[in-house]
Amino acid sequence: MPDTQAAPIDTVSTQKAASDRPRLHFLDGIRGITSLYVMWTHLALFLPPDLLFTQPWLDQATSWMREGRTAVAVFIVLSGYCLMLPVAFKGLEGVPGGFQEYILRRARRIFPPYYAALVLSIVLLFVFRSRLLEVQTFWSSMLPVNVGTVISHVLMMHNVNEQWITRIDAPMWSVATEWQIYFLFALLFLPLFKKSVSAALVAALAIGLAPMFFLHRGEGASPWFGVLFCFGMIGASVCHAGSERWRRFRSGSVYALWGASALAAVVLSAGWHLFRARHQTLLWKGELVEDVLVGMAVMCAIVWCTLSVQNGAPNLLVRLLQSRPLLFLGTISYSLYLFHVPLLGAWDMGIRALGLSGVPAALLYLFGGTAISIGLTYPLYRAFEKPFLTR
Repeated sequence: MPDTQAAPIDTVSTQKAASDRPRLHFLDGIRGITSLYVMWTHLALFLPPDLLFTQPWLDQATSWMREGRTAVAVFIVLSGYCLMLPVAFKGLEGVPGGFQEYILRRARRIFPPYYAALVLSIVLLFVFRSRLLEVQTFWSSMLPVNVGTVISHVLMMHNVNEQWITRIDAPMWSVATEWQIYFLFALLFLPLFKKSVSAALVAALAIGLAPMFFLHRGEGASPWFGVLFCFGMIGASVCHAGSERWRRFRSGSVYALWGASALAAVVLSAGWHLFRARHQTLLWKGELVEDVLVGMAVMCAIVWCTLSVQNGAPNLLVRLLQSRPLLFLGTISYSLYLFHVPLLGAWDMGIRALGLSGVPAALLYLFGGTAISIGLTYPLYRAFEKPFLTR
């Protein structure tokens, strides 16, 4: 996700909030389409190489599905926006209810579906272990399941070690990253932000770069995501804070500027992505720049959309994001993010067991995999996520 989680965690339309709290349903739409894209990214990775070789159209048709990291960056900005929203709207100095209550709320929100997905993944990996070692699929890369990988996932620390980070259920690395950002938000980013926005951004960047410069590792967990989280905090303050220093950024004269800035950042991030694809030596530095550009684009787009809602004239993007299908996906987005890999893994094993190939296999992967992921996620959401959304 988020939050997104690093994942899609803070679904705005389901939060228990004060009656005067703004309800921005288009954020759920962003979360919904982003979680769907993450699922498609991993679906493309499940496609067998021999199927892609015999069906060249399939590789071309799924080439746009392979940028899941960008979706994670979107989730992080959303998370910063959602968690900062009540602070900015009510003019609070710290997290609502104090640090302990805040952490308990976060744990209640993300742990139940997270641990349910962890158990399901472990069980299915053991069931299909021998077959996975034989055929070497994308799911095979999430083995082995051992004491280290399990304990690190339970403790939300698997993102600090390259041997653990993508084991068991690959998307879970971002949930661990976001869980750690929750602590930084309350204990460091927010106090600094209240004094100086620049100080919060510098602190987030310093924390993000420290593992690369001092430990020469850590890029897999994208520790610089704290900067993107701060972008979300800035967006929430621009849209909802009552002080004059923030209100001037949402006056009618600058509304169009936010939309233009979002478009410019999208163009820059796309151009940088193409440049980085041709210069692989940039490695994590290239990812850092791209993530920052994506974060800026998302922040500007959210502000632009929020201001249009506040002005009583939702723009076209808001109306599209508030469509029923996207709002439904937004509702189950966190569960979809967590459960889709084991569900797709089992689906992949089933297609292979049937011995299908060619167009029938391609269609089963694409359409069947999508339907299975969404269809089975919904009851899992009802069982392990929805009961913990309200007290």
